[in-house]
Amino acid sequence: MIGYSVIGYGGIAKTHLMGLNNFRPLELNLPLIEKVAIVGTRQTPENEKLAADLGFAYFSADRAEVLADEKVDVVDICAPNKFHAPFTIEALQAGKNVYCEKPFAMNRREIAAIGEALKTSKGIMQASYNKRFLPAFSIARAAIRSGVLGKVTSFRVEYYHSSYLNPEKPFAWRMSKAVSGGGALADLGSHATDLVRLVLGDVDSVLTDMRTVVAERKDAKGEGVQVDVEDWAMSRLLMKNGAVGSVEASRVAVGKEGFRFEVYGETGSFLIEPFLDPWKVNFTNAVGQAAQIPKASYQEDRFFQLVDGIYPKNKLFTHGWMLDSHLTSLASFIRRLETGETIDGVPTFVEAARTDAVLEAGYESAETGNITKVIYDF
Repeated sequence: MIGYSVIGYGGIAKTHLMGLNNFRPLELNLPLIEKVAIVGTRQTPENEKLAADLGFAYFSADRAEVLADEKVDVVDICAPNKFHAPFTIEALQAGKNVYCEKPFAMNRREIAAIGEALKTSKGIMQASYNKRFLPAFSIARAAIRSGVLGKVTSFRVEYYHSSYLNPEKPFAWRMSKAVSGGGALADLGSHATDLVRLVLGDVDSVLTDMRTVVAERKDAKGEGVQVDVEDWAMSRLLMKNGAVGSVEASRVAVGKEGFRFEVYGETGSFLIEPFLDPWKVNFTNAVGQAAQIPKASYQEDRFFQLVDGIYPKNKLFTHGWMLDSHLTSLASFIRRLETGETIDGVPTFVEAARTDAVLEAGYESAETGNITKVIYDF
């Protein structure tokens, strides 16, 4: 039995809980989960009833109370970005295991502080870079490592939303740099960048440009507030293996909602559009023909086996790529706790920290206009 608590109950926390609630119906080979506490900002009868209705033992507005509870094994942090690092450090210092939404740090200083807390904690942590758990990416990663594309030369990643183009969209915490750490790059580009690292390895340097399209919005009181984060960002990434490519993240792309991941090599190319089909990797061989990826190139890969063993396959059981990928991500963390084994490809502290370091270099590049080396020392 693993005691679970969650900090925050916004949209992403609801998604995590929906995934958690599907562990037993899907008969996943995981320990039973005991829902201990929801942590929020206001201790009200309504919140207490909500926690009870969701199957939690109690609601608390006091994090210290929950962190002192011996029944709590896992703290799932779903608060706004600026709270990720301090809440993670508190939980690790209390000896808890931490599952934290991305990006889990606002800068390299916070990454280093989390690393220090991990050194003396009996807990472990994992970031919710859930798109790593869309099966197509574990297939592509293993196939590239097996040499299916030969030497990778270039890539292109696009992650598009459009809702921020509406000037009537009210001001929210994701539009404040002090709370979110950034806009389209931190929000959407973090996933895209993380997948580049998962599939192709580490980034050497970054050149980033970004724009804010709607510079002022109205808050809940109807007052105008300046937006200080970007609506659009484009990063040119030079990889340590010599490949070069781009990551474009937009929250103002009308008609382009979706995600597209392309990789080009000397003997073929991959195209992945996971929101259309999370399992499909479109493979074009060296002579331009559609081809099948040899199953032997990925079936023995441990990370693929992890994802393949959890991600819902039956069409009757899927709840769509968003919920299914979050379910698989959270289940992989619970399995780590159960077995003590960390499979290469899982977004551990080090993996997530390296992705966050690329994002930090991207923001520095956008500010200076210069190519910026990624610093992985933390």
